[in-house]
Amino acid sequence: MTVVSMLAALLCIYGFCSLLVNKAEISASAVPITVLCASMVWFSVVGMAGFLWIGGLLYFAAGLAVLVWQIVKNRDGAFRLWKEPAFVLFFGCSFFLVALFAVQKPMFYQWDEFTFWGSAAKVTFESGQLYPTVNSNMVTTAYPPALPLLVYWFQFFGTQFAEWVGYAAYDILAVACVASLCHKQRNSGCPIFLGVTGLLLPLFFELGASTGIASTVYLNLQADVTLGLLFGAALAVYYTSQKRKQDMAAVWVILAALSLVKDMGLALGLIAAGIMAVDFLCCETALPLSKRLPISAAVFGALAAVVVVSWWGWSKYVGIVSGENRFDLGNTGESHSLGMGEMLVQGVKELLGIGTTEQFSQMGKAMLQAYWQRKICLLGSGLVVTVVIMALLAVAFIADDKKHKKRVVLYAVFSTGGFLAFWVFHWFLYLYVFKSLEGEQLKDYSRYFSEYYVGWLVGAMALLAISQKSKLVDYVSAVFLCGIGGAIALRGQ
Repeated sequence: MTVVSMLAALLCIYGFCSLLVNKAEISASAVPITVLCASMVWFSVVGMAGFLWIGGLLYFAAGLAVLVWQIVKNRDGAFRLWKEPAFVLFFGCSFFLVALFAVQKPMFYQWDEFTFWGSAAKVTFESGQLYPTVNSNMVTTAYPPALPLLVYWFQFFGTQFAEWVGYAAYDILAVACVASLCHKQRNSGCPIFLGVTGLLLPLFFELGASTGIASTVYLNLQADVTLGLLFGAALAVYYTSQKRKQDMAAVWVILAALSLVKDMGLALGLIAAGIMAVDFLCCETALPLSKRLPISAAVFGALAAVVVVSWWGWSKYVGIVSGENRFDLGNTGESHSLGMGEMLVQGVKELLGIGTTEQFSQMGKAMLQAYWQRKICLLGSGLVVTVVIMALLAVAFIADDKKHKKRVVLYAVFSTGGFLAFWVFHWFLYLYVFKSLEGEQLKDYSRYFSEYYVGWLVGAMALLAISQKSKLVDYVSAVFLCGIGGAIALRGQ
């Protein structure tokens, strides 16, 4: 029944994708990730409402009904989707992953999979409710529920929890993020090159920053690379769309899911909302500035609101069912917990030179050194990834018209600004929230920063994908693919 359940989930995804492409006219490259994110949000909402099982039944009933309706009423439209590179990539890889893991049946192997990510998925499946309501030692962790629910959803009709479904579900979500890069253009091989390159990114980052064992399952059940891919997918869907209401609704759904994957999704979602709002203000020049300004403000407000509401809603839910205060970030070894506002105020004061301590200065030096030296990917440090991103943006800059050049420059500037904010925020976290020894060691630095680097890189790839000088873009995309593939072949474990 486990395999049947996964196939049923994929059929539902296909039905919803067909509906969005044929009725809402959303780009084929955007709909797989939009549907998966909408599904994770749906299961999160019904789970917090206490109707997880009933919500699951309604989901599958609606998905299969939509699929049948699309096939009966719009057969040509339903099957025309197989002409789209994004659909071929997503569903081809998805069915392959289900078959592969159903035979191999990989099992959990990393510490975090046992202490939270895998255990939370198992508890959710066995209890039929969100894990904070179940008596366990995971309550104090209380990470957002989207990924455990993704695993639950893919084996909804299963009779026994299967660990391998977790790997398959994470991988299918990753492929949906990558499919957002496969923006179809006439007489261009760029969507294929970038799609295949995107499939290699988890290995490129995980093998560089993790244990190397991840190659046997593609993605492990931690959330870092997955979060980065979702961050990048939101940017890719925005840049490759026509900025219509339905396109922005798709971005809105993805950002809603981003905050429900991991707490850092709140920061990444706000950065993405800011980048998009500035882009709309400066690049959508078909409208006069007097109209663009309020629309841009509304775009940022709507996108930022859904990011904050998703994160805040889960935090309040955990507080209600468990009594834990998730608005306290932790402690610094003192007797009191540290709130986010308190941490930010204290950090900004020290950053501005007001009461700066030696410990603060030393942590800043360690963070700067880590940017130059700490390994992030197979090619080296965060500096190497930054250079690669800027090189792709340079090609995108020269490969299109004035409007696109402005868009690329804005992305380069504001995404770099977002990275600096992300970097400073982690400076504060390591100093004020982590235990002293863990902070000094910059514990899991490579994992945490991969969240931004992955999304930053995917956003640059999306801008390259929509550049109009197809021959140059095809050539660079092919070289980029060879570079990433070569790094994995030569330096991967």
